[in-house]
Amino acid sequence: MTEPEPTPRAIDANALVQHVLRESYLQTTEDLRYYAEKVRYHNKLRKESRAYLGALRDFHVAVCETARERDVDIRRPDEDDSAATPRRLARFSRSPRVFA
Repeated sequence: MTEPEPTPRAIDANALVQHVLRESYLQTTEDLRYYAEKVRYHNKLRKESRAYLGALRDFHVAVCETARERDVDIRRPDEDDSAATPRRLARFSRSPRVFA
């Protein structure tokens, strides 16, 4: 024999609308939390990148000042300076004054 067809139940339209709205609200809230976390992550990366670039600029300035103090032209080296510049920079990079 065939199974009897289920009898349709009366559906409360207002309850259905409320259920759909609640699910939509919960999903939207979850999406917004995800995007807020993503924004915080990228803001943190940007802050760290800016700090790193600032430290690189400070190091560049310190290298240029030290080279100027020692009368070394690091932009247009002659043959003697070309051979000595890597050694001077290596020696300078170990100096505690640069990283203070």
